[in-house]
Amino acid sequence: MVKVALISLGCAKNLVDSEGILARLAEDGDFEFTHDPDGADGVIINTCGFLQSARRESEAITAEMIRLKSAGRLGWVAMAGCLVERYGPDLKQAFPEVSFLGFKDYETVEAVVRRAQAGELNAPPPLMKRGPREHQGIHGSRMLLTQQSFAYLRISEGCNLGCTFCVIPDIRGNYRSRSLEDVTSEAEALALGGVNELILISQDSTYYGRDTGEARLPDLVAQLAGLEGIEWIRLQYLNPAFTEVELLETMARTPQVVPYLDMPIQHAADSVLLRMGRTSTADSIRKVIDQARGMVPDITLRTTVMVGFPGETEAEFQELLDFIEAVKFDRLGCFQFSSEPGTPAARLPDPIPEELMEERFDRIMALQETLTLASQENKVGTIQPVMVDLVPSDDETPGEGRTTGDSPEVDCSVILEGTGWIQGGPVPVRILARQEYDLIGNLAEKS
Repeated sequence: MVKVALISLGCAKNLVDSEGILARLAEDGDFEFTHDPDGADGVIINTCGFLQSARRESEAITAEMIRLKSAGRLGWVAMAGCLVERYGPDLKQAFPEVSFLGFKDYETVEAVVRRAQAGELNAPPPLMKRGPREHQGIHGSRMLLTQQSFAYLRISEGCNLGCTFCVIPDIRGNYRSRSLEDVTSEAEALALGGVNELILISQDSTYYGRDTGEARLPDLVAQLAGLEGIEWIRLQYLNPAFTEVELLETMARTPQVVPYLDMPIQHAADSVLLRMGRTSTADSIRKVIDQARGMVPDITLRTTVMVGFPGETEAEFQELLDFIEAVKFDRLGCFQFSSEPGTPAARLPDPIPEELMEERFDRIMALQETLTLASQENKVGTIQPVMVDLVPSDDETPGEGRTTGDSPEVDCSVILEGTGWIQGGPVPVRILARQEYDLIGNLAEKS
């Protein structure tokens, strides 16, 4: 039996690929999975190539695994994922002893691993550019790396948008929606496996079906809401340009869809949005937000913004600050601009100094801290439906769950006290207090 470890880096879309790779190996019968590379026959590092910081992390972990191999504590090292698709030939020069898996190799990962086990290296894919891709992602059976209560459901591959800072279309290709039947079939399998919450992910979930004309996101949501065992459906990565009234109406009338809107806006100064290649304006974004709050009761708003885009003036940055303060997002993530080779933004004049980017990042996060804490404080004393991700193991180790306003990894948690918990849900939880960003609660009596 070949013992394989896997290190999954980057976003949830990458995690889905990792889960599919592990399932393929497990189904083969000759492979088993271990969490610890130390002592394994080999390790697959599923890399992220979205930002230069992600590249540095992936390369550092690869170097660490090579040191483990040199010490005789690991058999072979393989790299997969977006970084391999983006920089395959360069990585081959930097790490000649590493085997590589391009996206096209995921369907035959068993054969690639056998070659690595035999000492035969798999070559990296050639450098790819924006356009169609034959690879549609690895779907079907998955070995979940998340808590059993939830699973990510990837509904498409690639992206058609032309954001000037983004390399995803070059790495993943043009937008390709999965069929309604294909997505529903995978969702059914997840539900049969005990998953209670489906988290729909895509580079732009609102674009789903626009490339095929088969179905739109509202149609998909309605289809998934009818699956037995699925209690929550969470929508992530919604583009404000395509977040239409029909989708908000579907959210409002479908009990399984949690009142949660994850809508990255990137910026709120029209001049910066234009340079970013975004198709929204501050007014159009605000219109969608107002519609969402008016149509979906108790909705939680999450967004992502970027500071330090080339040429960003203090006045433009202040527009972003003012917008965030006026809208009062419940959740917010912030990135500092990364000049990615090959992107139009990398060629723009007037780069922002690193120190100024960091200062603007700190100002954004300081403002958002007050908004998120106020949003959390408003829940104290209420009874909230909570998805239980982790059951308390003993008196010293509390459980962990999430409200409808919290997505795994990126948002807040509910620390679960007392007894009587079971994984999944949702269950009613009385919120007793706030502990920084997280809430503390115990099991409430069902009415």
